[in-house]
Amino acid sequence: SESTSFVLSQLNRLFYQNVRRGVFISMIYGIFDLEAQELVLARAGHNPVLMRQTSDQTLQNINPRGLALGMEKGDAFERLIQEVHIPFKPNDVFVFYTDGFTEAMNQHKEEFGEHRFEAAFTKGLNGSAEDLMNGIFNDVHQFVGKTPQSDDMTIIVIKVRADGQGLTLGNLGRELLNPIAYRSSSDNIS
Repeated sequence: SESTSFVLSQLNRLFYQNVRRGVFISMIYGIFDLEAQELVLARAGHNPVLMRQTSDQTLQNINPRGLALGMEKGDAFERLIQEVHIPFKPNDVFVFYTDGFTEAMNQHKEEFGEHRFEAAFTKGLNGSAEDLMNGIFNDVHQFVGKTPQSDDMTIIVIKVRADGQGLTLGNLGRELLNPIAYRSSSDNIS
């Protein structure tokens, strides 16, 4: 199989050739390798991934180098993109999210911000992937109140099973080999 950085490089070439300048897409492409117990990840200008390692309770921003798709031609994109291999252990938690969370504004034009997002993440760590995901949504919703938001809010929470042999799918309340707890701002968050 192709590396995550190679796949994003190929997507960038296609995208760059087929859209007008100034149009771009940020994204992350990651593969959870259960056999190797690692996440292989490349980032194309998207928010970092938050990870909490159970072993030492540390919170990490996984933020490999990378430009959004469509920003540069293939060669420049390929020189800048970085693929990382992140080992994981049972009960480690990963959160992939869009900047609609951190840039969500309340009535005083104050952003929710990275610190509040990380605090919401940390507060919900003892629950399931679904509980954590819903807790973050609820904290943001409480912060913004009735203030209309103009950006999407999409989140994926992945928790490594206690036996290390799979990933917990939060929003369906079941366990699979490659589940995703997913919620988008198009869902009702009240």
